[in-house]
Amino acid sequence: MLEEKEKTKNHSWKDKLKLSNQQKKKIYRMLGAEQFQKVVFLIEDIRYWAIDRFFPNMKDWYEAACDKNYSEAMKHPSKKKKQKSLYDYQMMKLAFRKELAYKQNRNYHYNPNHPMKFIEYLEKNKRIHQIGFLKNFGFLILLGVCFPVLSNIFPMIYPILMMVFMIGLVKDFECINLQNYNLCRFQEERMKKRLEELEEIRQSENQILLSRVIEPVSTIIENQIELPNIHQIVQQVKTEEEKQQLISYAKRQLENLRKTKEQPKQKKIGGI
Repeated sequence: MLEEKEKTKNHSWKDKLKLSNQQKKKIYRMLGAEQFQKVVFLIEDIRYWAIDRFFPNMKDWYEAACDKNYSEAMKHPSKKKKQKSLYDYQMMKLAFRKELAYKQNRNYHYNPNHPMKFIEYLEKNKRIHQIGFLKNFGFLILLGVCFPVLSNIFPMIYPILMMVFMIGLVKDFECINLQNYNLCRFQEERMKKRLEELEEIRQSENQILLSRVIEPVSTIIENQIELPNIHQIVQQVKTEEEKQQLISYAKRQLENLRKTKEQPKQKKIGGI
């Protein structure tokens, strides 16, 4: 009986210390999450401006790298693994094409067709920056320990290295803070439930909208690593109903693209 009371007491004490989602979000905001998001969007704009201006073949380079990696991975696969890997690489290509078309990094903008996918991107991005934070912190400790030697041997290079790793440390910290802020928002029970409902509704709508054209187009996709071009898709579409479905879907995507470009990024923390 005493043990049960002690456990209840300890549990109650821990519950009091546990922060609510609202309290966590407030802390992340105080640490600069919303301000840093504006910096991320600015860098994003510069990135896609630079790609358009200096790297017009970026899509071809990326997809060629995907094809090469796929060929290496498929030298001795099982049929099941081959199909899954083909799908994975094609999804990577589609995601990159969407980034170039919308000029948006998938880690910071949720996909209306797959809202829950955004949480996966946030978690993955957070892990990458956690590793980066630890590396930068480790290098700073090492530089601090070696200060007497390095400052004498490399008096000009030493402060530059310190500055580089400090900037990297701050950047990784703010990225982690931003991911935590958005994860708090998207993993709230009501928000998560709403996103799951939206995903189910959108998937059902797309299934109906593309019910006739899915099969002929998927036939191409399942038999080649390259994504089908417009000519290949048109060749597979035979009936008038299939043509109308394809046109309706294309119009819908163009309308989504137009709305996305018109909406100010600063108002879309986390893409929503």
